[in-house]
Amino acid sequence: MNRKLTTERLFSLGDYKNIKFTDEISDIPEKWFLNEEVINRLKYLQLIQIEMDHKNYAKLSSMITECATVDKMLEELEKLRQTTLQELLEKLTNGKIEGD
Repeated sequence: MNRKLTTERLFSLGDYKNIKFTDEISDIPEKWFLNEEVINRLKYLQLIQIEMDHKNYAKLSSMITECATVDKMLEELEKLRQTTLQELLEKLTNGKIEGD
């Protein structure tokens, strides 16, 4: 039976506002799940990923708040969304990401 490992971390944004990041690794073979060394490394990997996600969030948030208006914020977010979707599409169509 395969297991999953989930790690959550809550970051304070100040003024009683928080943001929670979650990382989940699923389909871990039971023999790995029962190995303390493997699980400890996976947990550490999750913590690193959550820290990276938080820093990326902070970078994005900072960039957006520098915009003068909400319309400009939305315009910048739309550009980022389109760029990210295009990059993902290119990776999928070029075989760099394989599905089932």
